[in-house]
Amino acid sequence: MIEGDFARAYTHADNSTSVSTDTIKNVVNVVARENTGLCTEEFCQVLAKKYLDTYPQIASVAITAHETKWSRLEFRRQAASAQFRARQQRQAHRRSVSASRGGAIDACRPASTALPS
Repeated sequence: MIEGDFARAYTHADNSTSVSTDTIKNVVNVVARENTGLCTEEFCQVLAKKYLDTYPQIASVAITAHETKWSRLEFRRQAASAQFRARQQRQAHRRSVSASRGGAIDACRPASTALPS
């Protein structure tokens, strides 16, 4: 969740400070591509920092993420190059991080809600 100075979109029909949901999703994809070796906790911290550094109208960011392990599909006992499936047993980790402009990024902590099975 992002919070910040977005009121003008509603009060003056001015979307200049809005950040679209597609943009938010694309930032996640770019940060993931640029930081493939990070664990979930570090990824959340880098992502929160990216939003705060890129969009001055954002005052705070709260990110909850979960990691699902994937394994490559095999065809005739050879691993496929780009096909994956979620493992049968979900070994997902859910973490939350929050950050605010001018403040430190809170340490990642386990999220309080359980993942669906």
